[in-house]
Amino acid sequence: MTTADHEQVRFHFSMALDAVVEGKLPSDVLSPGPPPITVGGALIDAAVHLLEQEDVRLAEFALRVLRSH
Repeated sequence: MTTADHEQVRFHFSMALDAVVEGKLPSDVLSPGPPPITVGGALIDAAVHLLEQEDVRLAEFALRVLRSH
């Protein structure tokens, strides 16, 4: 993953966490796209990226946030 891709995933992950705190649903759109990025999609993308980086604890956190909604 390029540095730009990494930064984009981090940005969307941060936006998704903020959206969850605000009570938004996984299907709510964070970025209109194309393709549109949803709260759930951003959390899944972050989890996959974190697993690739071997950061299992933070990846599990992203998935727990998704499952809690």
